[in-house]
Amino acid sequence: MVVCVAFLAHAVSAAAVSDSPSEPKLTEPARNWALEALNNEVLLIQHPDSYLRYKYHVVDEKGDQTRDQIETPEGSVARVVQRDGRPLTAEEDAAERSRLSAILQDPSGFARHIKREQDNKKMGVRLIRQMADAFVWSYTSGQPQKSTWPATSGDLVVIDFKPNPKWSPPDMEAATLTGVGSLALACWLLLVMARSRRALA
Repeated sequence: MVVCVAFLAHAVSAAAVSDSPSEPKLTEPARNWALEALNNEVLLIQHPDSYLRYKYHVVDEKGDQTRDQIETPEGSVARVVQRDGRPLTAEEDAAERSRLSAILQDPSGFARHIKREQDNKKMGVRLIRQMADAFVWSYTSGQPQKSTWPATSGDLVVIDFKPNPKWSPPDMEAATLTGVGSLALACWLLLVMARSRRALA
């Protein structure tokens, strides 16, 4: 089984904590917590008629970066503001500004970027909506708590999950949620869902 502490810590936030820190609400099926978190994430991905601006930290093939992200119903754009935990040098900042200016000079290229982004979001939403049934959800024994979680927010509800052997994927895309590899994919999806969307001042 895989413990998805970060999943319910961020994706459900206030909805997935108990009213009392000493009495977590573990009486309803664990799947209900997962379903609520998944539905919340779909709203975050789609966010119709709203605009989001937040910073997020990512470590990938491009290195360790913090990005200032703006999302609109028409598309999104991100600007790197930190590398390896430090502010950009003058040269790096100039290169980032040049990259953004180049986007403005290539509207057709930006349109292709937006289409890929929208296609990826649609695929993500389809997979997220099937995760409630594709996995078996259960409460983690002992309900371990994150040391950084604010005590005033109540106890976290911590959930384990594993592939549901009784679930049949409706198509090849959904088949990625089955088998051994599904756990790696689910962990990746849940980590993406758990990213911090903190509004900038």
